[in-house]
Amino acid sequence: MASLSVNPSPRDTWTNIGRAIIPFFARAEDERVTSAFQRSFEQILTDHQYLPPTELTHLLTQADRHIENRVKRKVEVIPPSDVAKLERYMLAVRLKWGIFAPNQSQQDLQHLVMAHNFSLYDKWVAKQHFSKKVFFYAPDLVDFVFKSHLHRYINFPAYGGGANGHSITWSQGDANLMVNGIPQVWSRLRHQLLIDKVSERIYSTENSKKLYWYYLQSGLIRHDHARFNPPVPLRRLVHEETPTSCQVQVVTTQDTRDKWGYLDHYLQGARHSYYRVILKRGFDLHPHAQQFLPGEVYSFGFRPYWDDFNPLSPLESYKGYMQNPDKDEFLPVDAYVTTLDVSDEQALNLLRISQNITNRNLSFNFVTNNCAGITAKALREANIVDLQIGSHMSTIWYELLVPKILRNGLKSINSCLATYTPPLLYNMELFL
Repeated sequence: MASLSVNPSPRDTWTNIGRAIIPFFARAEDERVTSAFQRSFEQILTDHQYLPPTELTHLLTQADRHIENRVKRKVEVIPPSDVAKLERYMLAVRLKWGIFAPNQSQQDLQHLVMAHNFSLYDKWVAKQHFSKKVFFYAPDLVDFVFKSHLHRYINFPAYGGGANGHSITWSQGDANLMVNGIPQVWSRLRHQLLIDKVSERIYSTENSKKLYWYYLQSGLIRHDHARFNPPVPLRRLVHEETPTSCQVQVVTTQDTRDKWGYLDHYLQGARHSYYRVILKRGFDLHPHAQQFLPGEVYSFGFRPYWDDFNPLSPLESYKGYMQNPDKDEFLPVDAYVTTLDVSDEQALNLLRISQNITNRNLSFNFVTNNCAGITAKALREANIVDLQIGSHMSTIWYELLVPKILRNGLKSINSCLATYTPPLLYNMELFL
């Protein structure tokens, strides 16, 4: 491994003048140095770089002096977030190599880091029920989990997430994360798993190709939820929970009225629509069951690629894709669920249609081809139910785009026509 040495250059005369007279120059320079120290300790912690013990001790001393120059280093004084992050990585390096100054103790530094990162610590330990030791020993895993939103999947209620279910633990001197049903050590995973800067999705690379990962009931598995073949189940029900007939659930997520924005007056708080396919007991005995098993719950939802979205042209069509599973499954939103009993053939047909949709490269349009529209089309194509949503969307956009005073005028004209025009001519007028 290459050696590393971070020695911020002593401030020259021009630097001191700049810090004294240029607004925000001192803060920008301090933030740059803090970031450089943090990246260095992260590289050291993850074994990407190596420093001999004496040089590492010197680097820790330099970082301590830098922090002291920026803030008063006391438990009750909350530093800027970048300094608090640097303190987390410095503590992890000290814990890994056992390097503590004579006037420092492990307990005191842990207490300092916990106090300066209390919101993050509380979210990790109290709310997510993850290991307290992991918080101190593996700060890069903490950042990885929250940046990729992995905590939402690990603590998914259906997976038993929390204190008694899926979690992130510390065992045999390392953090552990579930992968393909088996706990795997973070010291190895940290070199394999990356986070896409745009989509914030977890991926690894093989022959220069991105391979996406997803967290489901067996932990992290290799699965591209936007380009899936075959689909994977969101979960598998135990025998007692498995229905005696196949089911389809139409799910509409909602926001409570206290969170409504301007458009919610027309959308009635509706956010997204997707559907689930639930396979009955004994489904594996069906001659065309293939890889599908009893009790499996499959989730599908149509979404746009937001990279192509232009707020100046919101009604244009954008590239869309089918998700498996739909990400709203893992979000803390209210949902209205309509459950329909279906035949085995209808369930299989809907699964095939959902797979085919992801291969069609369909466009997403907020009016003509949105999440609700694709849900309705899939159910209609599978001969399950004929959901009529087109008129509803037309009404929403009519109310949104046409001023109320003009709508009232049109309504009065329409009422007048209905009163004084013979029915046959009136219907012809509406048709024209």
